[in-house]
Amino acid sequence: MIAIPLLDRLRYRAGIFDVRGTLLELDPRYKEVVHLKIIRDYGRRSGNRYLMSFDEGDLQQLLGMKPGKRAEALERFGIDQETFDQGWVSEDAMAIRMKHSYIQPDAAYLQRLRKLGVKLGVVTSAVKRAADVDIGIIKGKIGSRIFDEVVMASYEPALSQKPDPGSVIACMERLSASPEVTFGVGNSDRDIEAYRAAGIFDILIARGDVEYAGPEPSMRISSLGDLVPFVVERGSLSRLLRRG
Repeated sequence: MIAIPLLDRLRYRAGIFDVRGTLLELDPRYKEVVHLKIIRDYGRRSGNRYLMSFDEGDLQQLLGMKPGKRAEALERFGIDQETFDQGWVSEDAMAIRMKHSYIQPDAAYLQRLRKLGVKLGVVTSAVKRAADVDIGIIKGKIGSRIFDEVVMASYEPALSQKPDPGSVIACMERLSASPEVTFGVGNSDRDIEAYRAAGIFDILIARGDVEYAGPEPSMRISSLGDLVPFVVERGSLSRLLRRG
């Protein structure tokens, strides 16, 4: 005979979330603004008048090139990959990132999950300074103690970026949760692959018309609000009261 629970209970006791595209989004203009700034700043430092006056039309022509040709064009002006890497993590670039970031409205449902008793973790592969900015924005909007654990692979050399499951497994262990009671939410194939390799229930968050070409996830949701009924198994008493 199958026992039917009288009271509600949690199906899952821990949830692990990706950041970019899942909880936080960047305005599409962000990359163009930073690209333009790096090129103009280098022009000022080097005295190259053409780069100093580099405009959006020049940028669109540059971005329209194939990656190899684009790198060659920039290197002719002395802008190599190292210069770009430094520019992307400068204080000014981080200020631009903060200005062009916005939290997903449905991220507020994390508060509901936490009240239900679900432990919440985050795994991000962003570079150190960008990861700090992103997590800071989320905590500032939802609450400084919203996450029980934050794992940044860029801070821990022993951990690899997704789709390697190492960071996900580390987060799960620090939440003192087993794979059977843990779910993971992300918006990319890298997230889904990492969650599966870690042995947890994988969920794809697919908002709007965003295309996804990765492995078929175990579950698709269009809003983080869909997680609330998912994690709770209603008991017979709750179902009876809801019918009434």
